[in-house]
Amino acid sequence: EGSHPLTHHYLGELAMHDKDYKLAIIHFNDALDITPGNNWTHYRLAECYLQDGNKKKAKRHLLVELDNSPDQPEVLLDMGCLFEEVEERFEAMNCFERAIDYLPKDPRGYQNLSLCYYLANNFEAGIELSHKVLELAPNHFLTMQNLAFAYLKQGNYALATKYVDKIINVTPDNKQITALKRHILMMNKLEKITKPFKQLKDWCKSEKNKTQKKITKHIDKS
Repeated sequence: EGSHPLTHHYLGELAMHDKDYKLAIIHFNDALDITPGNNWTHYRLAECYLQDGNKKKAKRHLLVELDNSPDQPEVLLDMGCLFEEVEERFEAMNCFERAIDYLPKDPRGYQNLSLCYYLANNFEAGIELSHKVLELAPNHFLTMQNLAFAYLKQGNYALATKYVDKIINVTPDNKQITALKRHILMMNKLEKITKPFKQLKDWCKSEKNKTQKKITKHIDKS
C-alpha cells in the first residue's frame, strides 16, 4: 500500500464507495498523517464522520476545508450542505453566500441559502431568495414547493395556491402536491368562516378595555 498520501486517499474513496465508512476514515487519516494539508481529504473525512454519526469530528474537518478552500464555489456549495447536516447553520449560510459571490447566475446557492432562512423561520428572506431562484430557473420544482409552504405559513392562501398550481401543471400526478392544495383550500375556507368570530372577539376586547379605562378614571377622580 506504500506511504504515498494519494494511495491512502484512493483506498479511502474505495471504502466510501463500499459504504465502509470506518475503514474509509482510517485510510483518509493515514493520508493526512503524511500530508496534513490535503484539503479534499478533510472534506471526505467530514462526510465519513457524518455517516458514522460523529458530528463533532465532521465539523472540525469541514472547518479546515473551509479555511483552505475559500475560492472553490463547488466545494463551498457541498460544504454548506454538510454544515447544515451538522447543525451549523451560520457556517452553512456563510458557504452559500460565498458561493453566490462566485456563481451569481447559479440558482443552487440561492436555493440552499433560502432553505437555511426557512429553517430559521425567516420567511421573508427565504421568499426573496426563492424568487431569485425562479428568475434563474423558472421551473425549479423544489423552490415552487418551498414558496407554497412559506406562503401557507404566512396565511397567504392565494399565493400558496398559485405556486401549487404551477407545480401541478408540471407534475399533475403528484399526490403530495394535490394533497397540499386540498389543505390550502381547507385552511382558506376555515379562515373565512372564523374571520367574523375573530372580528367580534377583537371588538369585545376593545370595548372591555375602554370600559376598564373609564372605571379606572372614575376611581381616580373619586
